[in-house]
Amino acid sequence: MSARARLSARARRITVFAGDLGPRAVGRWRGGVRLHGLIECLLALGHDVGVIGFGPAEGLGDLGSRVASVHVAPRRAAPAGLRDLLRAARASRGELLLAHKLRPLSFGVALLARRLSRRPLMLDLDDDEMRFAPTSSGWRALARAEGPWRQLEHPRYFRWLERRARSVDRLTAASTELARRFDGELLPTARDTDRLDPSRFDGRAERARLGLDPAQRLLLFAGAPRPYKGLEDLLHALEALPAEPPCRLLILGGSPYDDYHDHLMRGWPQRVVRRPAVAPAEVPAYLAAADLVVVPQRDTPITRCQLPLKLLDGMAMARPVLVTRVGDLPEIVGDAGFVAEPGDPDSLRRQLEAFLGDAEGARRRGEVGRQRALQRFSVKAVARRLEALLPPADAGG
Repeated sequence: MSARARLSARARRITVFAGDLGPRAVGRWRGGVRLHGLIECLLALGHDVGVIGFGPAEGLGDLGSRVASVHVAPRRAAPAGLRDLLRAARASRGELLLAHKLRPLSFGVALLARRLSRRPLMLDLDDDEMRFAPTSSGWRALARAEGPWRQLEHPRYFRWLERRARSVDRLTAASTELARRFDGELLPTARDTDRLDPSRFDGRAERARLGLDPAQRLLLFAGAPRPYKGLEDLLHALEALPAEPPCRLLILGGSPYDDYHDHLMRGWPQRVVRRPAVAPAEVPAYLAAADLVVVPQRDTPITRCQLPLKLLDGMAMARPVLVTRVGDLPEIVGDAGFVAEPGDPDSLRRQLEAFLGDAEGARRRGEVGRQRALQRFSVKAVARRLEALLPPADAGG
């Protein structure tokens, strides 16, 4: 028996379709995305987990050595890529198929596997994938010998998959908006609250070790900055605050798509500090060193569907958090943090003033967040919910 309690009544063989494991997708965060939490929950339940994905297996992080099997195929354009998809589908040995994300390299392969094996299929969603699909070039371009149809992530394929999402035996989603849109079940995202444990870290010591200014109030944003994530609104709010105490926005990571983080640093050189993305094992140290974790999302179709993991990580580490009133964020935070209106620098400024003016109150909010994370987002808590949602063995076909 593993160190974690085995919560499942009966172990099953489950094949997880992980999609693109490359450095611009799952592998970008080296083990810190929702997919890894799903696999952690299945392992905690005692299930025999196999993973099928595309690109370098390093995208699985240390989970690659803990699962029963890993089948990794190269990511290539059609027609060779279509043959790779078929080979990947045939590699499935699970009694249950679980596809993460509504994308051709995960759900598309899982549909092929279900057709071949007649096994039940579960689909898990954490984003509005069509919003991230490349721009469509139309049917005439698809027909060209070298047309975009050869790219397996073309929008036409996404639309085809969306129409088949409701054909699965169970659909789970990270947000209320996605669950509503696809008639699915809300499944919280699991975080490793043993690794994200504030009792294991000394914030002052970590700040010194990381070379961060001890005199500054550090507002941490961990992830890829994009315009819809509201960092410009936050920086405008920071500009309106008094010079003392000095507040800085620490961006941990950066955009793998463009130079947007450079735009922020050029626009607010006295307010922005940036560090490159780090391995998940190093993230708790940055959280311990931070004074406030910020998730200032703008209200957009993309953000209403998302649940930023940086928020859950901050709560698990007993950091006070600042969010905007978008999607599920206010309900998740409750009295564990500060809630501002989206796209409103003045509202963000008022919440920052409330944070700066009551250090003891901010500390108490952080403690409330830790308890919420343990109760709702720990691997053990989410694993119990996941086990209740797994399709029965006789589903599918």
